[in-house]
Amino acid sequence: MTTPANSSAPTQKRGRPPVAGLAEKRRGEIVEAAYKVFTGKGYEATTIADIAREAGIGQGTIYRYIESKRELLDLVFDNAIDRLFSTVDPDSLFDSDPQSLDDMAAKITTIGRRLYRLIDEDPALIRLIAVQANAIDKDLRERVVGLEAILNSLVVRALGIAVDRGWIEVPDERRPILARLLTSLTIPGVVASVEGKTDPALRDLLVGTATDVARRGIVARQAGR
Repeated sequence: MTTPANSSAPTQKRGRPPVAGLAEKRRGEIVEAAYKVFTGKGYEATTIADIAREAGIGQGTIYRYIESKRELLDLVFDNAIDRLFSTVDPDSLFDSDPQSLDDMAAKITTIGRRLYRLIDEDPALIRLIAVQANAIDKDLRERVVGLEAILNSLVVRALGIAVDRGWIEVPDERRPILARLLTSLTIPGVVASVEGKTDPALRDLLVGTATDVARRGIVARQAGR
């Protein structure tokens, strides 16, 4: 028995079959292309046509996945932050129980070196986060400030552990101030690296100074206490 021409039985559609995860893959490709163009030309000078050309697709395809250049900047910023934290991995400071202040200082030094290595591999990443994104508008400036707050909170947490173990003495209200001081000691090395002035000796000095401040400097326990 044959099926009538007007039967409601499903028919096979022509064309390529749907590809699982294609939309997410395409968005990822667009974000990567935008990252390259933003960091090369700057956000203001970049057009959607530039990004489409870098991605090897048409402008219309971009608008199927992204509503605007500004939304794309947010996605690029999020991707940069994810890469920063996954590479530097500051949470590794708390992965194992530190047995001494020297042990904790060694972990902090390792994290600092990871940051500098990332800058060497891709200086545009830090430039995007610290310079371009900070200059776009209030929303992104607040997000950059929020990133700084996250880093400071990690240092405050490390200081809290050191205080609880009796290694150092820092009143609660002073820990955020000290955390800002310690993280700021690495900034000259970051700026120099972004500018292409790689100086391993300076990096080690800056990271070492930050850890020494915590171990033997202004927060060291007083003798006999």
